[in-house]
Amino acid sequence: MNRSVDIVSSDGQSVAGEFSLWEESPEDPDLVRLELHFAGEVPTAVAGTFFDALTDIRRVLEGRGLRPRCFGASRDVYPSPMIRSMGSGEKAYRLKVGCPAKMQDIVPIFATDTEIKPVSVEEQEESYGKWLQSLK
Repeated sequence: MNRSVDIVSSDGQSVAGEFSLWEESPEDPDLVRLELHFAGEVPTAVAGTFFDALTDIRRVLEGRGLRPRCFGASRDVYPSPMIRSMGSGEKAYRLKVGCPAKMQDIVPIFATDTEIKPVSVEEQEESYGKWLQSLK
């Protein structure tokens, strides 16, 4: 499966890219494989879920000031432990501080929207932590 994505630089420039997804990695059929094709490069990750593989690729891109513009790289999107265990991890919740996640909040992590402002992995994880705290 392939999914189109824009790769955004810190100065606002963007380049077209495409994710290639394998639900069974050639290296290990119990893992998924994700490749990002853009500008003649192909960062690749093998992980337990597509969200984890996307996180690994995002860390590589961050070292170069790049971020993919997709829900999986958005500040307010993160998978719950339950949704991670279902399927291959292609979906996550769009979270609202103080509100429990609901089924209608589920988004495909590789989908895009003009409102998405991609953040770093660290910023996304901090936002998830704040959301968890807001539920207590």
